[in-house]
Amino acid sequence: MSYDPGLVPRVLDDAGAEPDALPRLGFVLERLWEERAAGRLRFTSYEELGGVSGALGRHAEAAWRACAGPADREEALRLLSGLVRLPPGGGAPLHTTLTRAEAGETRWRIARALAERRILALGGDPERGPTVELAHEALIDAWPALAQQAAALRESPGRGDDPTRERRLRQRALAILGALLVIAAVASSLLYLANTDPAHEPQGTTPTPRAAPAAAPVPAQR
Repeated sequence: MSYDPGLVPRVLDDAGAEPDALPRLGFVLERLWEERAAGRLRFTSYEELGGVSGALGRHAEAAWRACAGPADREEALRLLSGLVRLPPGGGAPLHTTLTRAEAGETRWRIARALAERRILALGGDPERGPTVELAHEALIDAWPALAQQAAALRESPGRGDDPTRERRLRQRALAILGALLVIAAVASSLLYLANTDPAHEPQGTTPTPRAAPAAAPVPAQR
């Protein structure tokens, strides 16, 4: 393998020392390898890809246009909103996983198409089932469509929430609360019966002594 003159110092200069440079650098090198000519990584290919800063974003936008048509655009945007979250206390959005059940079949179909283009990554959880997440957290800033959704979440928390998911979480919380209330009511009833039923003496305690009946009066003798 060889490199075009000037390619290596150019890549290093473009990568710099930013915290998210490594995934961007890894992606652009992978693409350069795929487009090599006779084992040679070309300078022209690097510029066409957009360099370290632009290669990932350009690839994501191309995949977005191919997988999210006008008819699916709203569902696709909801998918992107479900793949990022705001950390407690604010700050920059972070990537998160989304289950197939939370996404729904339409968004899951879009997710699978984006995963085939290595923008998203499919996985699985023993309890939650199939999941999807961003292939690179650097996509949050590099991918314009996702960056817009993340900015919307930052400016208006809750705007990108999925109503179906929120409703399901509320129903689950109400079910748990109802079960706790039932358990508390049963426990309270048992405690009340234990304290009021004289036939029920707690184990290990001495029965409460009862007063002897009064003796019948003795007739006076003459």
